[in-house]
Amino acid sequence: MRLLPRLTPLIPLALLAAPALPCTAFLIAKGGAVLMGNNEDFWNHEVRIWFVPAEEGRYGRVVLGYENMYPQGGMNEKGLAFDGFATARYPMREQEGKEVFGGSLIDEVMATCATVDEVVALLERYDLRALESAMLMFADRSGDSVIVEGDEFLRKEGPFQVVTNFYQSRQEDDRGLCPRFDAAQEILGEAEEASLALCRRVLAATAQEGGAPTQYSNVFDLRRGRIHLYHFHNFEEVVVFDLAEELAKGARVLEIPSLFRPSFAYSRYVKKREREKAAEIDRRRGKPVEIEVLDRYAGRYRLQLPGAGEIVVVVRRDGRRLLASAKGSAVRDEDEETELIPETRTSFFYVDGDGATTIRFVTGEEGTPDRIVVTPPMGAEFQGERIE
Repeated sequence: MRLLPRLTPLIPLALLAAPALPCTAFLIAKGGAVLMGNNEDFWNHEVRIWFVPAEEGRYGRVVLGYENMYPQGGMNEKGLAFDGFATARYPMREQEGKEVFGGSLIDEVMATCATVDEVVALLERYDLRALESAMLMFADRSGDSVIVEGDEFLRKEGPFQVVTNFYQSRQEDDRGLCPRFDAAQEILGEAEEASLALCRRVLAATAQEGGAPTQYSNVFDLRRGRIHLYHFHNFEEVVVFDLAEELAKGARVLEIPSLFRPSFAYSRYVKKREREKAAEIDRRRGKPVEIEVLDRYAGRYRLQLPGAGEIVVVVRRDGRRLLASAKGSAVRDEDEETELIPETRTSFFYVDGDGATTIRFVTGEEGTPDRIVVTPPMGAEFQGERIE
């Protein structure tokens, strides 16, 4: 599950009415080992791994994701792990009366829960409409796991559980709906024990190439607290982290590609993405906008994001440029600014690893904008009112 960076750092793909992107995860508990594997498939190659030491009342954890630093997967020091998946939108049952969590609910779970039972109890307290087009999988060191399909909780039955990008609870027969799901089910169903070699086999069988390739893969050893990390669907080279040892070093962020020798396939993919990004900017860039118009656009705009709380987009003029940043309780870097490139006199955009995000200023009778419309790469719109 991909989450958008910068101006909308808390919007998951779940909110973007996007077609399901291919990702695969599984948990197997057999022969004394408990292992959770994952393939992260997406077109953005800017991937990270970071370590968050324990604080009072909050567990230390390792997190994997993209340059926006929003959790895509991870494991905490108690042996609880998770991953997320984009799906087709399916409206869930009534959530009225439930509390809306004003920040990253995923991070809250990983910081405060140690078992799947605790995860389910916590999530049942909150409004989960942000998961109308997404799923989450959680697993713990006991071998228990659960797939969270909005307001449906699918508990593991048997020695393993597999999740891809379709709703298992809404299918009478899940065979044939996803080749990756079938491949993982077949390999795990024949396994006599859980092993790293078995997990690599499943990951290799379900890895993706093409437009949304497998950017990284990981196997969490939930009982030993180890992370086996692979890059760009290459399972011949592995980097292994001991979570306790890494947390003792303090907070730090690592760029996943820098941990591996660059492969020809990855280098070619990066060059392709950079060419596409430059071409998109050249294609959409319009004429410069007058300074007096930029001055009118400068201001603060409030966005209410389902399941993520409030974000304030701050727009300011810097010479002939328009810069924007996001502020809020869950924004990780409030000082980071993004240049908005003019497309028309009222519509601006920026391009990052995800694609182009559009910021359109909607003006009133006097020419001063009273709101903005933010359109991320996946196509959904979010409106923000201007505030004093």
